[in-house]
Amino acid sequence: MAKEGLVPLMDEQGETYHRHIDDLEPEDVADRLRAERARCRLAGVAHRRTQRVGGGVAAQEAQPDGA
Repeated sequence: MAKEGLVPLMDEQGETYHRHIDDLEPEDVADRLRAERARCRLAGVAHRRTQRVGGGVAAQEAQPDGA
């Protein structure tokens, strides 16, 4: 969606919607920040899940051959 210039926003009820970057208004700042925080939380959850399940790529690369 970034290629089309669409920016994710999230309203107070947690509903996500998109608006073209040229159509953003100062009033959209809170919704934009809410969407960004949600994205960061999701990335953190995925990271923790990767660490818990198998240690991620770094752990796999550190294992000796035949492990």
